[in-house]
Amino acid sequence: MRLGNLTTLVPATWRVRHVRERCGQFGAGVLVGDLTLRQLRSIHHPAFPGGCTTRWDLSGLGAKYAVVSLDIGPFPVPVPVSRFPLNPRKFGVATDGTCRCSVRFHELAVGPTTYLLRAWLGVDASAMERKEFNEVLRSIAPIHRR
Repeated sequence: MRLGNLTTLVPATWRVRHVRERCGQFGAGVLVGDLTLRQLRSIHHPAFPGGCTTRWDLSGLGAKYAVVSLDIGPFPVPVPVSRFPLNPRKFGVATDGTCRCSVRFHELAVGPTTYLLRAWLGVDASAMERKEFNEVLRSIAPIHRR
């Protein structure tokens, strides 16, 4: 799977959803997860009067899943150039009241392009889901142009 100048490996049983909506500073992006396509399409940016938020709502997914989001867009502050391979243990940790999950995030800069990586792991995720989740995160890398 590719977004901008990043690529990642996606397990064969996972689904991919390309996102082209604009909420806040982010526009194009991609969601990948071990969900049905219908479940993946149910993930949305909550709307409020006058707009929407960059936060994803995963409230309808239960507690057994793994989802990774990569959004491309400018940050209001400079982001240091990213080092690869990524180490998920160094990601930030957040809370999300819309899901029964752990949430990790990481800001990336590859050349002049910046990304926001967010990752959700349901509290009832299986050992295989956890393994594939970590493999997806570690496989994110810049595309080497020749």
